[in-house]
Amino acid sequence: MDIDVKKVMLKLLETQKEYVLVDLEKYSEAMVAVFTADGKPYVKFPKFEDEAGKIAEYTAIVETARSKNAILMITVNDARVRKNATAADVENYRWGDFDETNARTCVVLTASGPGLQSCSLELGYTISSGRVEFDPEPEFLYGIELNLLPDWPGHEAQGSA
Repeated sequence: MDIDVKKVMLKLLETQKEYVLVDLEKYSEAMVAVFTADGKPYVKFPKFEDEAGKIAEYTAIVETARSKNAILMITVNDARVRKNATAADVENYRWGDFDETNARTCVVLTASGPGLQSCSLELGYTISSGRVEFDPEPEFLYGIELNLLPDWPGHEAQGSA
């Protein structure tokens, strides 16, 4: 199965932008799209209230993906990221550390799978006076570490997305 990962990520991002526009300040999405070698993709919408719930939800998704021999997993989450975060900020981050006063809001997608170099796509936005302003372009990062997906895809990930 041949998948244009970047194209799929950009399509998912456009869908999420529409959700932000509709939900404005209530937008809070978590979605995982899993693609299997037999061409049967499936989508999950994990629900969680805290870091422990998030870990449990994503652990179960990874277990299912492995059991179905998934070849690609794309996560979509809303997130807050700190501009110019230091390595120490990232390493010491704990759930909720980046609040509204020191972080910007983003839609963050990650793509990973066996034989792929993990990558992310991030699009920041601000909401002011009932209007959404998205950053001009999403930012792609390659070779990222995926702490969100425990033991996925394992140590065999190589190549490019």
